Amino acid sequence: MTTRFLVFDDNSHVRTMLSLFLKQQGYEVLGFDSPLSCDLLAQQSCSCPRSTACADAMVTAMNMPRMSGLELIRFQQKRGCHLPIKNIAIGSSRLREDQKDQLKTLGCSFLSKPFNFNQILTWAKSCQARVAPHRILVPLEELWKTVVKSAFH
Repeated sequence: MTTRFLVFDDNSHVRTMLSLFLKQQGYEVLGFDSPLSCDLLAQQSCSCPRSTACADAMVTAMNMPRMSGLELIRFQQKRGCHLPIKNIAIGSSRLREDQKDQLKTLGCSFLSKPFNFNQILTWAKSCQARVAPHRILVPLEELWKTVVKSAFH
């Protein structure tokens, strides 16, 4: 069973580095420069069938144009995303205290930028351990038909 990650970061170098690192660890990765460039988020409700999910974990930058990482997480929750909240992390060089409190309340993780590969790997392995063995992901080929805008693959 391969664990699939979504990576959202408007900095192409950070997104590419994180995506490549996760791929080298054996994970599937779909990377986007913005939540708005991901067609999976275009609908008001989660388009994945109840028996499947598009991904197992997600890393998002905190500060992106037009939608922050916290806004993305809240939007995902509102639309009924199947991704476990504990398998979502925000990457940032600094967070205000109120943002840290919001992350804690939501149950998400924080990954400090610049990224520490050991921290990322520890977090990724903890996400993988939380993936239900019986879960079914939308096949990657099917996802690529849906998310063709600006994905790094």
